[in-house]
Amino acid sequence: MTNFRSVTPFVVITALLLGFGQGDAFAKKEKAPKETKETTEMVEIVMTGIAEADSKVFEPAKAIHDTLAGIENSLKTGTDAFTSALGVTQGTPFADALASLKANAGDSLSVAMDGVKPKITVADAAPDNVKAAVSSLNDLVNAHVAAMDQAKDLPAQAQALVAAAQTLDPAAMAKQAAANPMDVPKVLKTINNNLKAVKTTPDRVKNVTGTLTGNVEAIKGLAG
Repeated sequence: MTNFRSVTPFVVITALLLGFGQGDAFAKKEKAPKETKETTEMVEIVMTGIAEADSKVFEPAKAIHDTLAGIENSLKTGTDAFTSALGVTQGTPFADALASLKANAGDSLSVAMDGVKPKITVADAAPDNVKAAVSSLNDLVNAHVAAMDQAKDLPAQAQALVAAAQTLDPAAMAKQAAANPMDVPKVLKTINNNLKAVKTTPDRVKNVTGTLTGNVEAIKGLAG
């Protein structure tokens, strides 16, 4: 019996797929797409019971992934509301949905900047679905801007965690965490899975923040 405790895995939104096994959750990492559409990324980080490793690396890494999960969930909810209001198929790529909005709104659509935030307006004569979509899109812009502020410190934090993880000795940690010598291989596998998850964190941060900035730029492009 090992003496490490498991943190309940959090489900990263966008499409709610099946859960992975502990090893698979860390052995594979799928790149997040540039479009805001239905995707799922499952991350499980298991606390080892070794205070230094947990507090120094694993707990803050889990916190970053939790934050990214919340951002992705917010974007999916907002994007679904936008595409539903517009009347296009759920799962339509965000760029295609924007193109559909522009085509349906025609010259009635305009974009003005409020600081870093684009504000979309449409003429009263526009179709009802276009007006509803514009309202949803402005809500989605607000979610993007809030998420960009929330994520602004994550790139540096993720890189620092990767550096901190490189100072850990998995073999020594496994011997320390295992109550029974026979459990050392199992504990070592868990620790190595954690370290693989930490290593993927900067790329996941980059993918999510890239989606945020890319979507905002695309929304600004409605003015063109």
